[in-house]
Amino acid sequence: MTLHSPWLLLALLLLPLVWWRRADRRRGPAIVFSDVSRVKAARPGWRVRARIALNVLRTIALASLIVGLARPQQGNEQTRITSEGVAIQLVCDISGSMNALDFELDGRRADRLTVVKNVVSEFVKGDGDDLPGRPDDLIGLITFARYADSVCPLTLDHANLLKILERVRAKNDLEAQRTMRDLQLEYRRRQNSGAAESELREIEAAYRLLAEEDGTAIGDAIGLGLERLDQATKGNETIGKSPIKSKVLILMTDGKQTVPDSLDPIEAARLAKPLGVKIHTISVGRSDQVLVRRLHPLTGEPELRPTVFEVDEAVLEEVAKESGGRFFRATDTDSLKAIYKEIDRLERTKTDEKRYMQYTEKAGPWLLAAFVCLAMELALAQTLFRSIP
Repeated sequence: MTLHSPWLLLALLLLPLVWWRRADRRRGPAIVFSDVSRVKAARPGWRVRARIALNVLRTIALASLIVGLARPQQGNEQTRITSEGVAIQLVCDISGSMNALDFELDGRRADRLTVVKNVVSEFVKGDGDDLPGRPDDLIGLITFARYADSVCPLTLDHANLLKILERVRAKNDLEAQRTMRDLQLEYRRRQNSGAAESELREIEAAYRLLAEEDGTAIGDAIGLGLERLDQATKGNETIGKSPIKSKVLILMTDGKQTVPDSLDPIEAARLAKPLGVKIHTISVGRSDQVLVRRLHPLTGEPELRPTVFEVDEAVLEEVAKESGGRFFRATDTDSLKAIYKEIDRLERTKTDEKRYMQYTEKAGPWLLAAFVCLAMELALAQTLFRSIP
């Protein structure tokens, strides 16, 4: 609450004049009489004593009127933010190697994909410490194994993005392995029972579909990410939205190109510069022997099996270099968090903030109070507290 003309409150210093005028009996009307000793000796009635209420009402009325004239106002601050956003396309490897258990999360062994999802989530929404979050940026998600898939378009609805990210699973995880094992058993059962060839082909096709989903098509994933970023830029220009300051693609993978008919990663990266896109590449995990959960072929129970996955870091470095981005290596959870902290520092949104103050007049209640008190004073002075003369 503020006052438009606070200097008018100085008039409150004149209010004691109301009481001084009442105390000065010489200023009031009088009747000349020879002897008033008996009148002075008589005790005044309650009406006489209560006449002080008239002065009280007049004082309140004048005080309220003065405050109302000073124009009390309620300020409502409005902030207008204009920003040049960053479009960030997350491209995440979900091939079977992302099930490797060479990371830790909260002191427990964790697979690569779980840690990546956790760190990316903190990068998007903030962790209250080193990562402030990216509320003003368009962020999308592409996952890839043998095939690249845009699972979430570039959006400001980060809550929905994080829900989709949470549901992402790596290929050939324990659930997929159990499904494939069940299909094998079902195939043998039906084969032994003399099922029709069409039934067997149907089961075989379902098994082959799951088995062939695994792989690493890095080039196709980069190409799809560049296409989505280019579409977002053209879309913003068409509908007159805030301009996109920069476009960034963050590629997270733990392997090398294994799909022969996929686009070459370096050739895909060469398309980035003409589109104004920087590609930051992150090599996730160690290149030596790591543990992976596998179902035992006889018992069907999960077991930890040592496995070696090849990582082509030379290609990832070249992809980043071709687009003007940077290559990073994450071998544990802390290093992955540090990488995203560095990317967050490199790709910041430029924001301009303007503040406006809108005032609402609050003099009405004060003026109403002054009117009511004056009306009550006049009414009481002419009725209950009327004096003659």
